[in-house]
Amino acid sequence: MALASDLERVLSHILPMPAMMAQGRLLGMPNHMEMIRDRLWAINGTIKDAEHRALKEPELEEWLTDVGATIVDIDDLLGRILDWHPRGGAAAASNRSSHSICSIREASRQAILSELKEMVRRLNYLVRRGSVLGLSKEIMESVDPRQEEEYSTVLKEEVVGRNEHVEEIIDSLKQPQSGDCDELQIINDLGGKTTLARLIYHHPWVQEQFQHRIWVDVPNIASLDPMWIMREFTSSITGEPCEDIWLFFDGIHGSKYLLVLDDLNFGEEDRDKWLQLENFLLLVGAPGSTVVVIPDLFFIQYVLGSSVRTWHFSGLPEDDWVQLCLRQALIRPDQREEAKAIIHSSKRNTQDWSPTDAKIFGSVLRYTEMSRWQQQLDAVNMRQWEKMLPISITGLINLQELDLEGCQWLLELPEVGDLGNAFSKLESLRNLKELWLQNLEQVLNSENALTPLKLNDILPQLMYLKLHWKWINMEDMRASELVSLHVLEGLQPNLNLKKLEIILYIGEEFPIWIKEGFNYLHKLKEIKLINLKRCKKLPSLGGLLDLEIVELSGMDLINVVDEAFYGDDGTFPELKRLTLSHMLALEKWLKVERKKEFLFPKLRRLTLIQCPKFKALEVDLEVSTLSIWLNNKMLQTSEFEGWQNLPIKNLEIVGCQEMRCLPQDMERCVKLRSLTINGCDNLDCLPEWLQGFKHLKSVCLYDCGALSSIPEKLKRLRKVVIKGCPKLRL
Repeated sequence: MALASDLERVLSHILPMPAMMAQGRLLGMPNHMEMIRDRLWAINGTIKDAEHRALKEPELEEWLTDVGATIVDIDDLLGRILDWHPRGGAAAASNRSSHSICSIREASRQAILSELKEMVRRLNYLVRRGSVLGLSKEIMESVDPRQEEEYSTVLKEEVVGRNEHVEEIIDSLKQPQSGDCDELQIINDLGGKTTLARLIYHHPWVQEQFQHRIWVDVPNIASLDPMWIMREFTSSITGEPCEDIWLFFDGIHGSKYLLVLDDLNFGEEDRDKWLQLENFLLLVGAPGSTVVVIPDLFFIQYVLGSSVRTWHFSGLPEDDWVQLCLRQALIRPDQREEAKAIIHSSKRNTQDWSPTDAKIFGSVLRYTEMSRWQQQLDAVNMRQWEKMLPISITGLINLQELDLEGCQWLLELPEVGDLGNAFSKLESLRNLKELWLQNLEQVLNSENALTPLKLNDILPQLMYLKLHWKWINMEDMRASELVSLHVLEGLQPNLNLKKLEIILYIGEEFPIWIKEGFNYLHKLKEIKLINLKRCKKLPSLGGLLDLEIVELSGMDLINVVDEAFYGDDGTFPELKRLTLSHMLALEKWLKVERKKEFLFPKLRRLTLIQCPKFKALEVDLEVSTLSIWLNNKMLQTSEFEGWQNLPIKNLEIVGCQEMRCLPQDMERCVKLRSLTINGCDNLDCLPEWLQGFKHLKSVCLYDCGALSSIPEKLKRLRKVVIKGCPKLRL
C-alpha cells in the first residue's frame, strides 16, 4: 500500500502550502485544520510499526486499510478547500495541488466545516484504536518539524552522539565569510544526514542569527529543477503561493537566510542548472546567507562559484550507537543485556558505527524472535541478506519506495534466477507504489539475465517508476545496446502508472508501451526522458488525457518535433508544463492540424534550455509563461520563425550571454504583461518598441552588467525592478 507516501505528501506538502493556510484563515477554520494536522502526525509516528506487524496481524491490516481510506478522504477535502471561494465556485486553478487523489467538488463553507469535524472524529478514533492495538510510536516521526519549540525538545531528547558534530558546524558558520557570496555546506555523512541538518536548523544560534530559515525537501527527480526550488524558497519566506517568483522579489531581497536542500540530486549534467539556482540565491541573499546541502546517493560535488565546505564525520561513539540500536528495537528490559552482548559480538570486526546501521540492527531485533538474533545480526553485518528471514527483510526495505540498487543479492539467490522471481520472493512488494531501478546496466545485464517479464503482473499498484542506467564507458554501452530494448520492454508497468522517468537509456527505439503511450499509459501525469542519446524518435504522448508535465532533455538525435509526438489527433489536453532541455540537434517544432480542438489548451509554462540549433517554432501556442535559457544566435535574427506564434503574457530570458538586444520579431508579442531578464551580460539596451506594449505592467532586470539604457516609458510602469545593473540609472 502507498499509505506512508500518501500520508507524508499530505503532511509535508499539502497542509503546509501557503495557499492552504490562507484558505483555512479565509474560511475561519484554522483550529480545525490544526487538529487534522496534529492527529495525522500522531498516526504518522505509528505507521512503520503497523506496516511491519500487519504482515502477521489481521487487525492491524484492517486498521491500515481504514487509515488509508481516511487519508484519501482528507486529500479530497483539502483539494476542495483549496478551490473554495467565498462567492462560490472554484478558486484560482494555481492553488490546486496537481497530486490530489480525488476529483474536485464545489462546497459551501458549512459543508466544509461539517466534513472537517467528521475527519477530526475519524482521526481521533483511529489514534485510539492504534493505542489499543499496542502500536509503538517513532517519536521523531510523530512531531511536525514546523512546530519549533516541541520539535527542538524532541531533537534534544532523541538524538544521541551528535552534539560535538553540530557544534563544529555551528562554529564554522560563526566565522566571517570571504566576499559576499553564499556559503555552501555539504553534509555527506555515513548516515543520519537529515537529522544532523535538523539539529543545525533548530539550533538556538541559527534561530537568532538568520532572518529566514527555509527547509526544502527536493523531489526525487532525474534532473535538477531550479525554478521549482526558487518558487519553494520564495513561498517559504513570503507565506504566499508564487508561480512568478519575480513578483515577490522585493519582499525577499536582502534577506540573510539559511536554506536547507534535503536529498538534492545533482549530477555533472546539472551544472548549468545549479548556476541558475545559485545566481538567484546570490541575488536574493544578504551577506552571511548559507545553503546547506544534504545530498542523495548520486550527488556530484562539483559546484561552480560557491564557497564550499564538505563535512564528513565518522560513525557514532560505540555507547551512543548501541543506545540508538536498543531504542529502535523496543525490546523488554530483561532482554537488554543479552541484546547488548549480541550487538557487540556482531559488530566486533568492523569500525562502522553509522546511525543507519543502528536502526537496521534495531529493526532486526524488533521483528525477529530472540533465539535468532545472533544469526540475523551476523547476516546483516556481513550483508548476507539471503540468510535473513522474510520478516527481517521487510524490516529493511521501505514497502512503498524501493530502490533496487542495493538488491543485487535478490538476483543471486539460487532459486531466483531473474527479476520476476526476485520480486515474487517478497509478497508484500505487490503493494509497492514507487520503484526506482538504479544501475540497470549492472542489475539487469548480470549473469542472471532478465527473462520476459511484465512489471504489471508483479506490481499491480505501482504508480511511480524510475529507470536509471549509469554507463561508465562507451564499450559498456555498445556491448549492451542490443539488449536495451528488450530490457525496457520487459519492465512494462501497470495501467495505473502516474509518473515515469527514464534516464540514460541507450536504445534507438522505445518499446510499444512507451512509443504508443496513448494506447497504454492512460493515467500518466508526468513523464521525464533524460539523456536518451540514441533515441531517434519521440514517443507519441499527445493522446494521454491526464498528462500534465513533460520534460525532454539530452535527446541528441531529435531534430524535429512533428506529428509523431502528438499521435493520432492528440492535443495534450491537460498539459501544464513542457520543458525542452539540451536538445542539441533540435531545429524545428512543426505545426500540425486539428479539426476541432486547440493544441495545448492548458499549457502554462514552456521552458527552452540550451537548444543551440533551434530556428523555427511553427506551432501556435497559447502559453502563459515562456522561459528561455538559450545561447542561440538564430533567436536574435529575423530568420527565427516563431515569435508571431506566441501570444505570451509572461516572458523570462535567462543566461543568454550572446544576446546584445532583444529579437526584433519579439515586437509581435503585443499581449506581453511582464518581462524578466536575468544574467544577460552583453545586453546593452532595451528597444523603444517595448513602449508600444499596452498590456506591459512589469519589467524586472537582474545581473545585466552591460545594460545602460531603457525606454523612458518603461521607467513609469507599475513595477520596475533593477538589480545588479551598474550602468543603468533611472
